Amino acid sequence: MASLDPLLDLMATLREANRRFERRFRYIEAALAERGKDPAQSNLAEMEALWQQAKIQERSSDARISAKPADRDT
Repeated sequence: MASLDPLLDLMATLREANRRFERRFRYIEAALAERGKDPAQSNLAEMEALWQQAKIQERSSDARISAKPADRDT
């Protein structure tokens, strides 16, 4: 349900965007660490590829969660 105060909706949206950014950046850091690197030792192309992988992983996780039988309207 939407809030009656548009500012509260904006703040909630911003908090969620920040959470997504942090999750994805942690994914990049972990993937680079597995390669023996940190972000300073990487380049934009490598980090962009990892960012896209993080987004795909999030979407597939979201899809699995929403596909649980308890969540279906049957």
